[in-house]
Amino acid sequence: MRNNDRVNSIDIMRGSAIVTLMLCHCVIFLSALDGQHPWVFFFSNHIIGDFGAPVYYFLAGMSQALVYERRKSSGYSKGLLTRGIVERGIVLILLGVLLSILSKGPSSVPRWDTLHFIGISFLILSLLKDLPSWFILSVAGAAVVSAPFLRGLSSYSEMWVGGFSPTMPLNTVLPGCLYDPVGEYSAVFSLKAMALGVLSNAYFPLCPWLAFPLLGFVEGRRLSHRKAGSDEELPSWRWLGGAMACWAIGWILVLVGRTSTSTNLVTSFLAPFSFYPPTPAMFLMQCGVLITSYVLSCNLFDRAVVPGWRAWYLAYCRRSSRYSLSIYFLQILILGWVGMAAQTFLRSKTVGESTAVLSEPVALAFAVVFSVLLYPLLGLWDRVQSRYSFEWILERVIPSRRALAEAKRRLAEAQPSVRCGVAGSEAQATDRSSVLVVTSLSTPETLPV
Repeated sequence: MRNNDRVNSIDIMRGSAIVTLMLCHCVIFLSALDGQHPWVFFFSNHIIGDFGAPVYYFLAGMSQALVYERRKSSGYSKGLLTRGIVERGIVLILLGVLLSILSKGPSSVPRWDTLHFIGISFLILSLLKDLPSWFILSVAGAAVVSAPFLRGLSSYSEMWVGGFSPTMPLNTVLPGCLYDPVGEYSAVFSLKAMALGVLSNAYFPLCPWLAFPLLGFVEGRRLSHRKAGSDEELPSWRWLGGAMACWAIGWILVLVGRTSTSTNLVTSFLAPFSFYPPTPAMFLMQCGVLITSYVLSCNLFDRAVVPGWRAWYLAYCRRSSRYSLSIYFLQILILGWVGMAAQTFLRSKTVGESTAVLSEPVALAFAVVFSVLLYPLLGLWDRVQSRYSFEWILERVIPSRRALAEAKRRLAEAQPSVRCGVAGSEAQATDRSSVLVVTSLSTPETLPV
């Protein structure tokens, strides 16, 4: 359902992902990796943290499809729309570079984090957007299947300091099922290393992560043709069978892989769960969670009526979704500064990105409290019409926005007065249809970033 020109299920997924993002990052940045409450750290780092990124990337691809398909059908030129996608991709890459420099120093730029990845995926989508869905899905499959081979050819293990080890305390219960890197990715400023980082080695390389925005783009095409309020076209509950199949196959790969002495975490398909590197088993587990959250969000919140607690939660998610880019950027920036200050002035123990500033339960409680306070805090930003938020800034720096606004005006003038009103409302709905990047931004009269 589109309420106030936004797609409810997209806002729900994005807003929920923002909450999980804060619950994860506050704990892993502010508490010790080997602290006194390892299960709290494990909960934030893996039970929550391993599934936020796939949702973000899936929604980024879906958002681009929604805007592109609707604007194309409204008469905008393909060239102008392509230019908009490319410009948004470039701006996001530059914004990712800026965030890396400000939060962790220039040496962290080649790690290719979230904003870098989404920007690059937009550039790729600008090339694939008019191709058949079956071809886009084939590219997504190729990104997943080729990942272990590419890691084997690109010295992946050598780029992660200390290698990989079983994740504690889970290893005491399920030995050898989940692995984590011992240290951080060793970012190198060389053309070869940075190219390999983008393709297969860094935090979020194209292989296999590109599959998520491509899957989102294909689903966005389908969603763009769904009638507002049409329950018949919602994702079927039978899709949950696909989620269970993904989980079952993922666990089979893990159980077989962990008992095989020839298993290589980096290059084998039969390997335990791991986020770094993203093994096939982890990809399947993430797909299962993604399918489940998508089916639940659509069937619970895209109905004609959203009653009771769902209406309250929708209001929360809608507001946080509109400011998701600002929330993401400021969160990483502040946590990065706190970590650097703790290391410099408090001499806190640092392992990777984790510092011993707070205990794990205190850090988690802090994240929960801040998540609750987020709604009224963002309400203050609403009062000044989002001024100086990253969404507000990006609305003014994308060069193609003026050209798109002019195209919208010409299309309205070229149509009869009755249809002009319909086209104008359609274009406005496109501008506001809950789409933006990472998590999306979108103030009422903006294009998606």
